[in-house]
Amino acid sequence: MNALTLILFVVVSSTQLDDSAPAIDTSADQSGSNSRQASIPIPATRSVRDSLRQRTPAPFVVTITQERTFQPSRIFIPAGSTILWRNTTRDKLTITNISGLALDRSSTLRPIGAMPFHKDYLMPGKTFEQTFAIPGVYRYFCLEHEKDGMVGEIVVR
Repeated sequence: MNALTLILFVVVSSTQLDDSAPAIDTSADQSGSNSRQASIPIPATRSVRDSLRQRTPAPFVVTITQERTFQPSRIFIPAGSTILWRNTTRDKLTITNISGLALDRSSTLRPIGAMPFHKDYLMPGKTFEQTFAIPGVYRYFCLEHEKDGMVGEIVVR
């Protein structure tokens, strides 16, 4: 038994193929030798595909509007979820919850143990993502428009 045959044996014996999967091609190659060639598609099982989908859920979307607001202004998400901010304006804007940058300390908040986040100049038509693992309330703002009330809140449960 050569190494290729052994590898194929291990792969085939450890993989559950359905009835629609083709069998191993054991025909002679065009040179007339009897070497075996295998073309075995190994489809992911349903449980593997499902677990991959469960690991990467779609992000929650916050839209930055022409009126210079975050929509929704307050969003509730489960711990471990991702927020995707989408800039639909013609302006470059920021997204931050670094308290030292706020004009008003009430514009920023985060749970104990959570790291601050900051996106400097999100260009028109672009997106920014941030994942929130620690439950609690996160408040963030746009540096240029905080004074105009451009503040948002994320509640992580």
